[in-house]
Amino acid sequence: MTYVRVEWRHSFPTEPVTIYSELDEHRREVRKVEVFPDGSFGYASKRAETPSTGLGLVPFPPPAEVAEDPAFDPVEITADEFEKMWRIALDTLQLSSVGEPGPDDREP
Repeated sequence: MTYVRVEWRHSFPTEPVTIYSELDEHRREVRKVEVFPDGSFGYASKRAETPSTGLGLVPFPPPAEVAEDPAFDPVEITADEFEKMWRIALDTLQLSSVGEPGPDDREP
């Protein structure tokens, strides 16, 4: 697995400012956490997602390609950093409205 954090510089109040992605060997998103300007979270996995967040439909481009757009600042992160944000998002959202987390929602 590969883990990426992307800072998105913009002024759209309904779009995320930080995106954390867990990518498989084909660079497809497996899990995602989005952090919005107001501090709220969005979440997506193969099992469930919040209304504002979904997994990407195409492979995630290499960080250098993403960084070609000055609005985006991508960096590879550790599994631990991703898991920390994942747990914060799950705890914050309490997932009662989108389904109970399953084993693949808690483990990388």
